[in-house]
Amino acid sequence: MIEVRSPCDGSLVGTAQLAVNADIDLAVGVARKAFDEGPWPRIPARDPVVRILPADLAPPLAG
Repeated sequence: MIEVRSPCDGSLVGTAQLAVNADIDLAVGVARKAFDEGPWPRIPARDPVVRILPADLAPPLAG
């Protein structure tokens, strides 16, 4: 675990799990697939709607 601190005052904001290379590779692969097969490249920059993939589509972390 690592501490996440505010850049304004250094106060503790929370903690986060460290990622291993397999976690990063997995995240990049999922993002690439979402970009290649999803609507991302066709969404106009002016579109204010945020689109989020359902969490159950993302594989579990490798650690």
